[in-house]
Amino acid sequence: MLRAQKLLRIASSLAKVRLMGARIPLFASIELTRRCDARCRYCGTHSNHGPELPRGDWIGVIDDLAASGALRVSFTGGEPLLYPAIAELVARCAAHGIEVEINTNGRLFPGALKSLPGLSFVTIGLDGIEEVNDAVRGKGAYAAAVAAYRAACAAGVRGGFLAVLSTECISRLDEFLELSRREGFPVLFQPVFEWYLRSRRRIRRPPGREAYRRAIDRLLEARRTGYPVMNSAAGLDYLRRWPGPAPIRCGGGRCFVRISSAGILEVCGLKCDTTPAGIDARLGVLPGMRRMPEVKGNACWCAGRTEVNLALDLQPTAVIKVIRRV
Repeated sequence: MLRAQKLLRIASSLAKVRLMGARIPLFASIELTRRCDARCRYCGTHSNHGPELPRGDWIGVIDDLAASGALRVSFTGGEPLLYPAIAELVARCAAHGIEVEINTNGRLFPGALKSLPGLSFVTIGLDGIEEVNDAVRGKGAYAAAVAAYRAACAAGVRGGFLAVLSTECISRLDEFLELSRREGFPVLFQPVFEWYLRSRRRIRRPPGREAYRRAIDRLLEARRTGYPVMNSAAGLDYLRRWPGPAPIRCGGGRCFVRISSAGILEVCGLKCDTTPAGIDARLGVLPGMRRMPEVKGNACWCAGRTEVNLALDLQPTAVIKVIRRV
């Protein structure tokens, strides 16, 4: 009964957003901190620290999200497990009946898991076989990611990996896919962004367009033949056009929102984000969302957000993907 009620709530909420222009923060991504204990090659978050809201402010934001119709909250960073009050914030979400996800590199996860009883899902960064992953994310990163996933499975927490399709990942993609099938590792794939995340530096040695598209074609084939690729067929077909023109109706400010570590509402925090500066989530998430203009980006890069955007356009495999995730 509860599952049927949840499915009905998701469907009706998406319909209100699409057909009636409603603003509902169904999915919220909360960047608790930009501190990180990793130094991934394509990310500059750790070198771009900013202010962090105190726990009391985040408690108020979470209560507001719950009252506004949130179904799922993802805690991100930096490394969110470095935020001292993470356990209390997870518990607060769970008390409201909100699904809770943590996006982590995995290093701190096994030790923190016992203090996170309300956790619904964990996404762990993993960019390929051990040799590739550790070249991109640092020595020991592969072992930490796998240990985190196995700890989640043992505790009954759903989990999966997020892989960035860097040049290094693409060069050994077949080996990674075979590993994922052999070990039962579910993986969501997304492009490497053209700039270092939260940085003004361009990525060095990004994959060529043809190499990238061949990789997406391989993922489509792998998905059809039973590999644990978490992207929907519609999502991969869309991402195949990255970074070329691929207009998409963005759900940012309509059904999902990002909240920076300083408490500011954003869509994705990247250069395509046209959200007016300074919309403070502590003054009300829904009023803030109403101030966010429709994003008219030429392409979407985030695999998870792409799935939501395509679900809003009623792409069947994306709708199924979003419903299953929540």
